[in-house]
Amino acid sequence: MLADLGYVAFTADIYGRDTPQQDLADWVRAALAHEGTSDLFMTKIQAALSQVKSQEHVDTSKIAVLGYGSGGSGVVNLALLGEDVLGVVGYYSDIKLGARVSWDGRTNNATVMAKVLLHSGANDDTSIDIGVLEQEFEAAGATYEIISYGSNVFSGFTEWSARSPGSQMYSWRADYRSWES
Repeated sequence: MLADLGYVAFTADIYGRDTPQQDLADWVRAALAHEGTSDLFMTKIQAALSQVKSQEHVDTSKIAVLGYGSGGSGVVNLALLGEDVLGVVGYYSDIKLGARVSWDGRTNNATVMAKVLLHSGANDDTSIDIGVLEQEFEAAGATYEIISYGSNVFSGFTEWSARSPGSQMYSWRADYRSWES
């Protein structure tokens, strides 16, 4: 879809070639392998971003990074670490502390340069986690928006095949609204 709109699209496989990917259980195991190891996770994401920036047909002043699920956590991390990209967009990002880096002016003086847009189902994040992240964005001078979709919207709302009521479920309305924003 992005390429059809004239954008350069790049997908990074941070899990690796030999990672089993037969079903949701495989995907969850692969994602959990990076939980609590943001250094390893971010090294892979930053390597992918460096690869994109090295392409001669890419205008490095106009890079936006999108991420879904744990990739959404990665784009939040890119912003909090002060990565020089125009914007980041996260879909059902895991924003709780421990799943992402934290911004602290005493230890991480990075200015959030990227504009941040986060889309979540109302059941994805707690109000406490949202509040903590908003405080960090404010302290870092970020331009951000966090959009939460209705109480019946869960992680995976953009994934057409997501059909696990109460946890992973496609929502045509949230999918459409998130894309249009």
